[in-house]
Order: sequence, then structure tokens, then C-alpha cells
Amino acid sequence: MATRASSGTEVDTSGTVHNVTDVGTKRPYERMTEELQGMARLSQSMGGADEMAAMSADKMLEATDLEGILAAGESGSLNSADMVGKRFDLTEIDWAPSAEQFKAPFGVMGWFHYVDRTTGEEGIFASGAGNIVAAGRAMEKANLLPVENLTIKGRPTGNGTLYWLSK
Repeated sequence: MATRASSGTEVDTSGTVHNVTDVGTKRPYERMTEELQGMARLSQSMGGADEMAAMSADKMLEATDLEGILAAGESGSLNSADMVGKRFDLTEIDWAPSAEQFKAPFGVMGWFHYVDRTTGEEGIFASGAGNIVAAGRAMEKANLLPVENLTIKGRPTGNGTLYWLSK
């Protein structure tokens, strides 16, 4: 059995001192990032960015005419920008690894399942936006899903558009 020597170290039964990451000293952001990355690795059901490309390719290959093939090329998942100003109920979230060019800030993206409040249609939008990912994970951890009548807001910044969930 290991004995805690001091904050950040522990001593095993042979007397060897090991560095230890104490969960109590990690920021909530660091714990959430580790949780999301673990969940994304385990949950390959949605497949991440590669799955979006595969779904479009499936539609193209299943099309029987030129119009169907070309229309499938325009298909794909909605994203945060597509959802700005739309009212929806958030029903569940799946996590997947981000595409390489979108690794920041967490290295994961969420597939946000929703019901459109105007049409009643079910859909999924993908987002790796930090504030949306963090809010979604916080809602999951607090067992708040489903959440009714949300929207996404956004504003331009010097580094692109900042997106967040809002009531």
C-alpha cells in the first residue's frame, strides 16, 4: 500500500517515491478534458470527423442518378454556425475524437442530438467549440439532459467566432 509523502508524491511499500496527480489539485477544466478524451476514445459509434465523410460517401454511392450524387456532396452534419438562433431541445450528446485540425481546446467534438422546436424534427449537430463542449459536458454530469428551449449564440473574435449555448 502506498503512503502519501507530500502533495504530488507517494511512497510505495519498497520506499520508492512516485509523482502522483492528485484529482483534488486538478482544475475542473483539466478533469473534464481527460474525461471527454476518454469517452471519445471509448465511444466510436459516431466515428468523429471521418464518419461525416463516410456518411456523405455512402449517400453518393447509393444515389441512382446524377442529381442524387451531386446533392449528396452537399450533405453532412450541421455545426454550431448552422444552429445560431435556432430554438431546440438538447436530448443527448455523443463524444468523438476531433479531426486533427480541430484538436484545440479539448481534442473532442460532440454530436449534439436535438429536437427542433419549430418543426419538431430530430437532428444532430457537431461541435468542438469549447464553450459548447464544456456546457454540454456540465449538463451531462449534472444529469440535466434533456434540456428544453436552447439556442446557440455567437460573436466574432480576433481568433474566429465564439459560440455558446444560451436559453
